[in-house]
Amino acid sequence: MITDVFSVEQLRLLSSHPHLIGHLVGKDKLTDLHSEWIKAVWLPQAHTALQAHRGGYKTTAVTEIGIIWRLLFHPNTRIALIRETWTESNSTLKTIAQYMQTELIAELFRAMHGAYPRMTTQRDGRLTFNFKASITKEGSVDAYGVDTVPTGSHYDDIITDDVVTIKDRFSQSKRERTKANLQEIMTNILDPGKFLRSVGTPWHKDDAHQVLPEPLKYDCYSTGILSAAQIEEKKKTTTPVMFAANYELNHINDSDALRRDP
Repeated sequence: MITDVFSVEQLRLLSSHPHLIGHLVGKDKLTDLHSEWIKAVWLPQAHTALQAHRGGYKTTAVTEIGIIWRLLFHPNTRIALIRETWTESNSTLKTIAQYMQTELIAELFRAMHGAYPRMTTQRDGRLTFNFKASITKEGSVDAYGVDTVPTGSHYDDIITDDVVTIKDRFSQSKRERTKANLQEIMTNILDPGKFLRSVGTPWHKDDAHQVLPEPLKYDCYSTGILSAAQIEEKKKTTTPVMFAANYELNHINDSDALRRDP
């Protein structure tokens, strides 16, 4: 069933340019570059990873809009959304729920699936939609912290978003714990033959990105998102170590760090 709001041609356009779904909810700073990111992370039949500079809208594009795009064309997919903490992950989940309740997104799903999307489960940590025909204990999208994914849950797609943070820069024990958690997730939480998707920013040469796939990298000079003036301002207000990690996606000598492995 196709409504008079979205034509078949428009649905095809959204399929190949998913950043336009962001425009439907007011995220008009997303560009074709963000469509490239969404497709590079969500489409391959392989584990994928993307690293992009701070302020590049990677969470908005790849995690929030990417999940909606995934569910639009794969409505039975079980997705686990993992951030460093459950609180952060649940906050992102609530944002996705708000997007799904907007008029244009509702019309978009009606155009694809013949009925308006309705949340059959909406509680902290879980969203399940009426277009999910398969019956599973997992929801359409479940939210977890990197160290709170329960054994016994299994997913078709897992998206990790900024599970490596500044804490991983200063604490070796935190780095090793994050690595172990990701290995457990990839080995025992993903269904066999399914894939982990990762977006984030590196913080240390030995952080958990070492157990993830070789990432696509987009530093602050390559995206055009930040102007030259904005980049210079970031340099002035950020230590060289932090600027290199957050905006150039590089690791340099951390001699100006305040402490190591507290």
